[in-house]
Amino acid sequence: MGIEVVFVTFNKGFENVSGFFDCEDNSIYVNQDEYPLRQTFTVAHELGHSVLHAEWARSAEYRMLMRDGDYTGNEPHEKEANAFAANLLVPRFMLDRYWNSMPLEGLSRLFAVSVPVIKNRLAFEYGI
Repeated sequence: MGIEVVFVTFNKGFENVSGFFDCEDNSIYVNQDEYPLRQTFTVAHELGHSVLHAEWARSAEYRMLMRDGDYTGNEPHEKEANAFAANLLVPRFMLDRYWNSMPLEGLSRLFAVSVPVIKNRLAFEYGI
């Protein structure tokens, strides 16, 4: 898709930013200090913004969200980008094949995502 992924150290006060999509230079910036599995999800999440929300990302409404005590995760664009990332990284057809035969940690390794991502996918797809 021609999107560059750049790993950076964010300035003081922005350490809680996992990453962001910059539509002007068609790049995803990822916090290099995050845990690698978090970085994987961040890249997929920001790719979701580029695919689903390009117009919004160019608007004055777009802003980076801090993961802190005030973050609720209820902003619609963020929820949609999270769903995009989860489905991209843990596709249903593969989850169907392995979820019953592997522990959470095994699924986490298989899909290269965190255990919380696996738990969320299982809850969404199977109500577990």
